Amino acid sequence: MSSANSSYHGGAHAAVNSNLLPVWEKERGRLWYGDLLVKELHQPAPFQRLVFEAFQEANWKSRIHDPLPWDENVDSQERLRNIAKGLNRNQIIPILEFWPDGTGTAICWAVRQSAHRRAPARTWTFG
Repeated sequence: MSSANSSYHGGAHAAVNSNLLPVWEKERGRLWYGDLLVKELHQPAPFQRLVFEAFQEANWKSRIHDPLPWDENVDSQERLRNIAKGLNRNQIIPILEFWPDGTGTAICWAVRQSAHRRAPARTWTFG
């Protein structure tokens, strides 16, 4: 995680470390991946915050049980789909991906596959 005074966004220079875990900075509403600020919540977004807090408490296991309060009048699968969309939306650096596990009882995360791929080598031709 970066200090409060240095919010390095990384851009195209973002390196992916498979041993690195995200960090949820609850007090500031910031999600970090190493030195990269992935997401900053400017609105209350209580369900997104709850999910980030649950992942942080679970040491960022790849799958956690739905931490949202149960409501018999709500379709849990649809709610988790909507939460995942919100978690994925407006990432400063879209390096993390969230999705419901399909059972309506859990949500998952991973580093986006495109982040693992390197840009193709540039071929120079002289002639």
